[in-house]
Amino acid sequence: MTPASRSKVGKPVPRGRQRTPAPKKGALRAMSVGLLALLFTGCGPGQHAQTSLEIPMISTVASSAASIDLLDLLPAKVIEACQWLFTGGVSATQILIDAAGQVGAQASADLSSPAPGATAATPAGTSTAGVGSILTSGQSDRAATRLAGLPSADRARMDAALAAAATPEARDYTLKAFAAGHSVDEVVRFAQTIHGKKPRWLRTHLSLIDLSSPGDLSYHGSPVDQVDNTTCGSASILMARAMADPLYALYLTTGDSTSPAEAAPAKFQARLAAEEQRIHSASNEIWPQSLGTSPWGLTNELNRYTVATGTQYGWRPVVGTSAGENPALREAITAAGNGRPVPVLIGDWLPRHYVLMVGQVGTDLLFYDPSEAAVVQVNEHDFLTGDASALGFPHIEAVITPVR
Repeated sequence: MTPASRSKVGKPVPRGRQRTPAPKKGALRAMSVGLLALLFTGCGPGQHAQTSLEIPMISTVASSAASIDLLDLLPAKVIEACQWLFTGGVSATQILIDAAGQVGAQASADLSSPAPGATAATPAGTSTAGVGSILTSGQSDRAATRLAGLPSADRARMDAALAAAATPEARDYTLKAFAAGHSVDEVVRFAQTIHGKKPRWLRTHLSLIDLSSPGDLSYHGSPVDQVDNTTCGSASILMARAMADPLYALYLTTGDSTSPAEAAPAKFQARLAAEEQRIHSASNEIWPQSLGTSPWGLTNELNRYTVATGTQYGWRPVVGTSAGENPALREAITAAGNGRPVPVLIGDWLPRHYVLMVGQVGTDLLFYDPSEAAVVQVNEHDFLTGDASALGFPHIEAVITPVR
């Protein structure tokens, strides 16, 4: 990566329910090109190739509207439609983000307050949070809070399940399932299912990703990747959920069956493909599925799993060309470092591809790239200055971060 390849980033879209002002002519042209760019968004193994459609950088459009030839060729109604979509879409999105922030704040307050008469205690068998750990600090806290609030009979069942775990890893996965919001009945059955399993079996079947070993990602040789050129966003959602919920990961790897045949790589690949397609359909009910996934569609779908992930998400565009840090990018790093994966939209002249920031080791950030079925390292400084070259594209277009 060279300094010349780094993109320059600006401020995120302001939050709150403020009215979106009418854009000036130059800004309108920039917005129109931005919306049109989404129409040409692709994502997948083939997205690294250069597009045959040449569109100037959005930042260039904003600063030099007179140089745009593309919009001069467009009917006025197309530009008008882009304006309507942009202003309406941003306003609606910010309202949703604002509401999600309130819900997230209340949920955080609820989780931090033990039940009356109960005191939260860190459950036995938890791991120190960090790269490669089974439990994050947030998951450990959620499990402790839920345990403290259980009725005595349910607490006794959970304590028995934890005490019966043969290894610290089995205890951690049991607690992780509880932190993901599953009922005591579900967690006890899960603990019985994994009872006696070796640590390697647990890691293989309950964790689709190993952050301690960047590189190729597979399940018994079957790549953990996107199934076609439109499902990078879906694969990112799937991975974020699987990182939070071991029961979900177990379904993907075994089909919730004890039959070894169901845990075969071909069966896993079939379930992976079916689940990505299900997510793709659910997150693109209006947006054409052939165009990939919109940031708002991805955000809404990811927020269906708030109980498991422990947070609400909101999408934030990364715009501008001035060098330096963008607050949204710094917040993305903080979230991923705290065990909350962050979907990141990258591209060249256009938004192209989703990757998932999953952690940090030293000055390197870790990304799950579904097109490569790999965990890729990206220098923190490069990311903070908008450079995604290590992931195949030069620019960061948007991040989907936890909302506070």
